[in-house]
Amino acid sequence: MNGRLLFALSMAALLPACILDPNADGSGSTTETARVVGKLYQPDGKTPAAGVRVAIRSRNTLADTSGFGLPKRMADTATVTTDDSGKFSFDSTLDTGLYVIEADDGDNNVALIDSVKVGDSDSSVQVEDTLRPAGAITGIVYLSEGGDPRKVFIMAMGLDRFTRPDGTGRFTFGNLAEAVYDLTLISSLDDYTVLEVPGVEVVSGGTRELDTLRLPFTGIPTVKGLKIEYDTMKQIVKLMWVRADTGLVSGYHIYRRNVNSNTVFSKVNTSLVTDTVYVDSSVSNDFNYEYRLKVVDKNANEGDFSTVVYVGIESRFHPIDSIPFNGSGWARVAVTDSGDLFVVENGSIQLYDRKSKTAIVVWTMRGAFGTVQQMRVLDDSTLIIASSTQIGRLSLKDSTVSVLTTDTGITGMALKKDVVYYIAGNENPNARLCTFSLSAGTKQTLITIADNFSALTSNETYIQGLAVSNSALVFGVSFFDLSSGSDSIRIITSNHDGSNIKVIATLPGYTNQGPAFCFTGDSIFVSTHAPVSNSVVTRIRIINKDGMLLTSWENRNGSYDLVKIVGNKLYAATVGIILVYSQ
Repeated sequence: MNGRLLFALSMAALLPACILDPNADGSGSTTETARVVGKLYQPDGKTPAAGVRVAIRSRNTLADTSGFGLPKRMADTATVTTDDSGKFSFDSTLDTGLYVIEADDGDNNVALIDSVKVGDSDSSVQVEDTLRPAGAITGIVYLSEGGDPRKVFIMAMGLDRFTRPDGTGRFTFGNLAEAVYDLTLISSLDDYTVLEVPGVEVVSGGTRELDTLRLPFTGIPTVKGLKIEYDTMKQIVKLMWVRADTGLVSGYHIYRRNVNSNTVFSKVNTSLVTDTVYVDSSVSNDFNYEYRLKVVDKNANEGDFSTVVYVGIESRFHPIDSIPFNGSGWARVAVTDSGDLFVVENGSIQLYDRKSKTAIVVWTMRGAFGTVQQMRVLDDSTLIIASSTQIGRLSLKDSTVSVLTTDTGITGMALKKDVVYYIAGNENPNARLCTFSLSAGTKQTLITIADNFSALTSNETYIQGLAVSNSALVFGVSFFDLSSGSDSIRIITSNHDGSNIKVIATLPGYTNQGPAFCFTGDSIFVSTHAPVSNSVVTRIRIINKDGMLLTSWENRNGSYDLVKIVGNKLYAATVGIILVYSQ
């Protein structure tokens, strides 16, 4: 039994007590030495109540619970029975103090005379009351840290009886006279202390329903209300819980285990968590995790584990094929509608047949196109290619190239019907998004950093990544986020003519390794390259046109250029290799 409970019970034992020796026959007849004399009436208020049991007990004592593992109170109860005229008396010498007189006719009629003051030995007290139908008190006992509620005792000051809850915590304290009661709840469980509930009024024949009675807990609590969320856009797990009693708690420890590798729970927080939210950004795709928390008290002691919460980190797409290339630098790839690949490799453009896994040289790079940076398939016999300064049309029939337009700092290109969309100008303020019409032979600037993004921040530096669908453009604008002190990328959509510009998402990402995009219907595939938990990770996210995340996965082997969706397959190029993903 804990020290607080022993202290509470010891104090109760030292409260004023009565030393009683009632008349031996218990008849209640009055003598000259009587100190308390009284009379009781039946519920009609006129007829004397004969043969009624009457008990007297010190006002400041509780019931005897010594048979239930708690110390016995040093106070006794004296009882007598009313005579034919309803009279009773207590003839023994009572100590001075306050007493409670309780009467019960055994037929659900009761009376209670509270705070009867007994003075010096030469005086006596005259009392009378009327029996009335008994009432009751009901309620629920709540143990915040668990335990058997049947080990809680509900008592009233001055009454030599008590009640206990059932296994659900509900209790009824019945056969109570109309009066105001001061309840005391004591538990034989460790780490729960006494609860006082004063001033509970009971009316005759009625039942008083109390609010839930919560016993004070003095140990180390466990975390309650633990919930988990997985933000697939930011690739983080968020844990949330209910704040524990700040008087008992200094903080929390977070424990996690990898279910797939059958690891044990290990602490993941490096410093004490004092908030009720914890963010874990060190999870990996295709793994399942469990989390549990422990409360830490003011003395740095840990409590018990909380319940477990679970999260599965799954990716929709999985690699089904890889195509290695020997050339140095980034693999520059264009994909046909049948899934064959044009690849810039060792100073040439090669056609790779996925079925036969063989490649043939279709054109050797030379002149202004000695280095091809971008490449798109116009039709079965024509490629649109770009160096850093020129965009041209390559005929595969006769291996000739015609220059379509010139510009500076060409870094991205997309093709829709007879319109070439491209990024030029390198950094702010010259960075711009342009078009070239193959049919009209005209060039147009649609969007510039200086003109279209000055309202965002002054830190926009690049337009990076570009894709086009039947209804929209998507591209990225990189910037240094002053609030977080890190590189970030705004994901932006617009109409084909550059109107209706809208920022649909902001993601972490390196400015020198910008995002890559491709479309399938209204879904946008976004690849970003950013640091995560001391490593560099490429995140591939699928979002809708409003920026809502649909799914995501990661790659730790380098940044991707998302090339094209063909059927249910995604083609992604990185240094020296092309990966094919499938759902």
